Amino acid sequence: MATIVARLSKRSWDEVSDLCSSSLITMIRSDMTGGPSLEAVRLLNRMIKERRFLIHPKVLNCLLHLRLKTELGVRANREKIDRPEENREKVKKLRKGKKANTKEGQVYLSKKAKKALKANKEIEGEMAEATAEIDKEERAQQQTETLKLLFVLYFRILKHPKPTPLLPAALEGISRYAHMVNVDFFKDLLQVLKELIERGHFHEEEEEEEAGHVSVQGSEVLRQRLLCISTAFELLSGQGEALNIDLNDFVQHLYSLIPPLSLSPDIESSSQASTGRSIHLANSAELLFRALDKVFAPRTASTSHPPWRIAAFTKRLLTASTHFPPSTSVRTLEFVHALIVKYPQLDALLGSDDRAANGVYRPDVDDPQLANAFASSAWELQLLSTHWDEGVRTAALKITNFARS
Repeated sequence: MATIVARLSKRSWDEVSDLCSSSLITMIRSDMTGGPSLEAVRLLNRMIKERRFLIHPKVLNCLLHLRLKTELGVRANREKIDRPEENREKVKKLRKGKKANTKEGQVYLSKKAKKALKANKEIEGEMAEATAEIDKEERAQQQTETLKLLFVLYFRILKHPKPTPLLPAALEGISRYAHMVNVDFFKDLLQVLKELIERGHFHEEEEEEEAGHVSVQGSEVLRQRLLCISTAFELLSGQGEALNIDLNDFVQHLYSLIPPLSLSPDIESSSQASTGRSIHLANSAELLFRALDKVFAPRTASTSHPPWRIAAFTKRLLTASTHFPPSTSVRTLEFVHALIVKYPQLDALLGSDDRAANGVYRPDVDDPQLANAFASSAWELQLLSTHWDEGVRTAALKITNFARS
């Protein structure tokens, strides 16, 4: 394993690196005890630290195959020591078979021999139970230690003063294992994610000023910022639901990302973690809707959104859907339809009746509270109802013809 990890320490990526990565993934996926996975994470952690993060990002993608989410528990429970019910059924069958064969080939045992045999069976049963408990504890300890080393590696990459090529892979890993992060680290991790989003935005503004014009944000930068936002909501969707943490800053950042995403040519481009036993990495469109679902699916029953926020997101999504590719546009319109069904306040955007003027709509403002979306209307639906794609036309007409019962 040390030889494989050493080969992966190079910055370049070739067929040998691909073969080493596939071998490591196969070993991790077939690990039943947790020991080999722990050793692999320990070696990778040490190697990446010594190399000062100057390795290929595909190396970190191997860690996305760790059986820490659900697989370890499910696969481990299939062992004999963890499935007493199956064992009882097997014992019953064996006893039935023995009773059937008692007359043939039965060995005579004295009372003293029977008593000794019974005592030996009881001792063997106790030893088997003790061994099973030790195995469970050992697996749990190894899994805990693996998780600890994994998050130490991810946090070290996130807190590095300068962004490294490993940052997207680290964000992907934290998003994948977010439900396992200790609650004590939530606030610190959310602060780091917020700094990463703002730092990326700051660098983009500097580049635009130097170029003398406004440029479209890079697809990879957009995806990284979406990963940060999605990870923040993933953290609070599980054990963090009971925590009273304000995510309004992340909501505003998500709102500001919708226009540049609508102009991104790679919004639907998907990638794979590695060849061989690869896993799917979410593209920008999938990350966008994952974040939107988290935002508008209240974490608690008391959580609610102000009407101006719902209207601002609805209006901006409708505008973006005129630029999105057909499949993303259809998904956007379906999401907007769900919002309109859920929130009656949005009927004001669909109505054509005269109403009192209340300022002007500001599509250029990235603060949903200041956008004043209710001063506008959903005119994009009329445009989308004549779209060249049949799916987009159908989805737009479904909203246009919606009548609240």
